[in-house]
Amino acid sequence: MKRLVWGLLFCFFAAHSEAWVFLDSVNPNASGWILPKIISGRSVHVCIDVVDRQTNPVSHRRQTVPYAGEHLPEYYQQAAKVTQAAYQSWFDNLRIQIRQTKRKKEFKDLLALMPERVAFSFINGPQGEYPYISCEQLPAQEIDLRIRATLFKQSSGGYAVQQGRASFTFWLQPQNMGLAEDNDPQFVIKDRSSLQIARHEAGHTLGLG
Repeated sequence: MKRLVWGLLFCFFAAHSEAWVFLDSVNPNASGWILPKIISGRSVHVCIDVVDRQTNPVSHRRQTVPYAGEHLPEYYQQAAKVTQAAYQSWFDNLRIQIRQTKRKKEFKDLLALMPERVAFSFINGPQGEYPYISCEQLPAQEIDLRIRATLFKQSSGGYAVQQGRASFTFWLQPQNMGLAEDNDPQFVIKDRSSLQIARHEAGHTLGLG
């Protein structure tokens, strides 16, 4: 497990991004931790809330509320694509780095661990078990990964790994999602795109600080 996390760290350095450190608060032996579930091939249960801001008519203060407009199915699908791509890019880029540096024999055991495709089950999506039900209303034990996709700019995306469950927030920008066309595995990590923000936060949930 530690070797895989170091491999992901290597992937991040190779992408010419800022240095990360290990999170002391992450317990790699926790049975519900997200990385072991991903590499075991088990389905990761993902819950997504799309949220927006509106002005409270009484207090006249801006508040965060669940988005319930006509574009909810579209926004949810976009958030799901970004989430899937954020995690998939960690493993795909690490695999590419190993192959490009011609070190497949050295990292044979690591390559065997990495999934070709991260298995995500979006439990409150249009095809999920709880269509468009807020994550707040779902049993916590049924959620492995909780996502808040905001329709407003975030100064930074918050993340947490608690009791084996991971969560983070990213800014959903329909005009700057950062996704390649036609699900191309060569992801386009555009500056401050939805994918760039989500990928950074996803790295924290994989054990990188």
